[in-house]
Amino acid sequence: SPLGLFYDKEYRITLVAEKAILDTARIAFHPCDNHATVIFSQADFWQRVLPALGVNPVMIDVEIPPQITV
Repeated sequence: SPLGLFYDKEYRITLVAEKAILDTARIAFHPCDNHATVIFSQADFWQRVLPALGVNPVMIDVEIPPQITV
C-alpha cells in the first residue's frame, strides 16, 4: 500500500504509478492492514497526503499489447 510510505523515513522507496489511475474520482488503499480500506479523493491523495509524507511520485504510461484484451 502506498500508505506504507509513512514508514519509509529514509526515503528509499519510489512510488511509481500509472497515469491512468488518475482517471477515477477516488483512490482506495488498505492502510497496511487488510481489515479496512481508506478512500481518498484523487486531489487529496496526490496533493495533500503524498506531500505530507515527503513523497514525489513517478507517473508512467503503461501500454497494453494489442494481443491482450482487458
